[in-house]
Amino acid sequence: MGFRSKLMIMTTLVILLTSCSNTDETPVNTNQAPTEEEAYVIEKEISPVEEDSEEGFEEDTITDEDEVIETIESVAIDKESVIWLQESLQMAGYNLEVDGSFGPNTRNVLENFKEEKGLEKDAVYSLKVKALLEIVRNNYKEDQSSTQIDLPEENEVTAKDAIELTEENIYWLQESLKMAGHYTALDGRWGPNTKKALVQFKISKELADVETYDQATKILLEQIRNNKLVDEPSSDLILLNKTNYLPSDYVPNDLVEADLPKSKYMELPKHVALKAKEMFDAAAGAGHELYFASGYRSYAYQETLFKRRVARDGFESAAKVVAVPGQSEHQTGLAIDITTSEMNYGLSQSFDQTEAFHWLVNNSYKYGFILRYQKGKEDLTGYIYEPWHYRYIGDVEMAKEIMTNNMVLEEYFSN
Repeated sequence: MGFRSKLMIMTTLVILLTSCSNTDETPVNTNQAPTEEEAYVIEKEISPVEEDSEEGFEEDTITDEDEVIETIESVAIDKESVIWLQESLQMAGYNLEVDGSFGPNTRNVLENFKEEKGLEKDAVYSLKVKALLEIVRNNYKEDQSSTQIDLPEENEVTAKDAIELTEENIYWLQESLKMAGHYTALDGRWGPNTKKALVQFKISKELADVETYDQATKILLEQIRNNKLVDEPSSDLILLNKTNYLPSDYVPNDLVEADLPKSKYMELPKHVALKAKEMFDAAAGAGHELYFASGYRSYAYQETLFKRRVARDGFESAAKVVAVPGQSEHQTGLAIDITTSEMNYGLSQSFDQTEAFHWLVNNSYKYGFILRYQKGKEDLTGYIYEPWHYRYIGDVEMAKEIMTNNMVLEEYFSN
């Protein structure tokens, strides 16, 4: 090959190499900020502990549990001693399960009990705590002895004493256990929660064969129902609270759609709806546009609300905000929740900062309504302060006295 031919080949190769390097692709800049997709991938790969997520918190909690258990030296923490502790705390008025497990709920209740007794608030189960709980148990047994009834002498419940577990019988049992302070959903099914509530009740009453629903259990529950159920559920002056219950099948008479500003169909008894209409119209005339947020609720609907709150916050916290089914004034049809556009139609304690609230406080009694859950009266009512919750009692003079003296129904009836 001649010199000219070699020169032509080399020139061609140079041209080809140059053209390959001049493409439209932009060189990757390693200092460039990540795209949204890259940021998403990186975020997904971050450790849950680094992000302080629920998973990380749960892991820390487990570690703390182990540390707490190791510090308990005074009383041995075994299943038998924990069951005794849980039963005793129940008798002291605390709501918790009896399962023999020294878990977070048991420790929280123990801390609250110790604080109540003036001890250091911690989860140490000491001999001092046990001595205090023995006093509680003795007092509890004495209190129960006044209402104790004669039970069969046999230690074992015979087959004829057992009650058939039909849907109707289970429904009655569930409603009764709830009145006895052992919450379980009202669904007519013989599930684990109902069994657990029955066991807790029978243990607290020192009954035999704790897993069997028998005649002795039913007799005790009938006595509790007689003490807890209100005598006149349809009375405008009914006192409904943590002590007094409505039956699950109670529905007020003459329910009608309330002719009030609202977002959905809601009902009130006819006479309550008329008085609420008068009050709302008077408020509008004074420049306050009130909004009807809630009225009559069925027992079943209250059950749904309560279960949802329990799942989110736990039983004790839920019961301070949402009434246990059977204890809700909304089931009577006499309670209305009121809000305004200023509150974005929500229910909040900051409602008491509005002009509409002050108008209600000064005028609601004229229409037979009172502010039911007053500030500073939580220990009497069992519920948080609710500036939005108004209760119809009908008697204008009584309503005026209650509102003028900042009273709650518990105070008024006790006087």
